[in-house]
Amino acid sequence: LAQIGVILNNTLYIHGGLTPQSCGFIPDVKRFRYFDRSTGDVVVNSVDEVPGRILPKGSTVSSWISELNEFAKECIRDYIESPMWSYSQGYWRRGGEALMAYQSTPATQGRGVVVPTFLNHGEVIPFSEEMVSYLLKDGISRVVVGHKPVADSPLVIREEGKIEIIMADTSYSDPEATDNRGMAVAEVLLEENGETTIHGVLCDGKEYRYTTPSIESKKAKTLIGQKTPDGYWIKAAMDGDTYYLVKTEGRKVSKKYVKRILLSKA
Repeated sequence: LAQIGVILNNTLYIHGGLTPQSCGFIPDVKRFRYFDRSTGDVVVNSVDEVPGRILPKGSTVSSWISELNEFAKECIRDYIESPMWSYSQGYWRRGGEALMAYQSTPATQGRGVVVPTFLNHGEVIPFSEEMVSYLLKDGISRVVVGHKPVADSPLVIREEGKIEIIMADTSYSDPEATDNRGMAVAEVLLEENGETTIHGVLCDGKEYRYTTPSIESKKAKTLIGQKTPDGYWIKAAMDGDTYYLVKTEGRKVSKKYVKRILLSKA
């Protein structure tokens, strides 16, 4: 419980996402701050100013995640020891502030796994070769995250033969519903053989279910997780050889159902 990251088999579970700047970075428990309490200003203005250390070249993802989880434990111990604000070495701080700062975009400048995301205004941020290589070297070929709402069904992003990203935050499935979710519900089942089965109900009540092959399989090709020429993501397989497609532009979400034969010709 209360882990920043967990690795099970070939899958890394984190809250938000990864960036090349976050990989291998461990924040400093004492110097990493949320904001300047005296002025309310941000403490850092660039990624190079974020207090912390980068693990030696060749370090594994497993060792990085282990040290991140230890960082969280140290922050909690720091808070227990010093829960109140105190002035020292020219600025105000309190124990555990570094853990709060780790979920702040201005504080981390991209050096984190809580607030970064694989999407930017509905567009997938290209995976850097450096980041993909870092994951694959430690046997990580699948990353599961939440944080960024992706409409009423999980979004799967696949780079065949390399990496699979599953974004499963469906908390804003139906903006017209009082709870922002409505009828939408989803379950993601990760199999030991690398397959992923996702099933659920969309906000319009239609059911879906599909299984994607292991990203490492020679038969890894699937329409799920691909993008059409007109900018729609193929998100789910429905009954009747039909697929559910979604495109987001800012907060505007466009949806449509398309027959497989039409997608194959695209």
